[in-house]
Amino acid sequence: MGKHLKLLTSAYFAEYAEALEANWFETFSKLKIKKAFDNADFEHYVQSSATYSSNIEGNSIDIDTYLKNKTFKVKSKPK
Repeated sequence: MGKHLKLLTSAYFAEYAEALEANWFETFSKLKIKKAFDNADFEHYVQSSATYSSNIEGNSIDIDTYLKNKTFKVKSKPK
C-alpha cells in the first residue's frame, strides 16, 4: 500500500513528439472542431446496448442477430 504514483517529467516529450512525426496542433484542432456529437457517432454503442438490454430482460439475442433483424426487418421468433 505504501507505493505512490510517480509522474514522468516532460523532459523527453519534445524528443518523443519528433519521433512520432505528429502535428499536435492539427490533431487537437480537429478534436476542437467537433463540439456536438449525434447518434451516428455512437451507433455501435447504441446497437450493442440494445442487445445487452434485451439479454437483461430475458430475450437472448446476440449482436449479429440484432443487426440482421434491424437491417432486413425480419422478426425473430419469440421463445
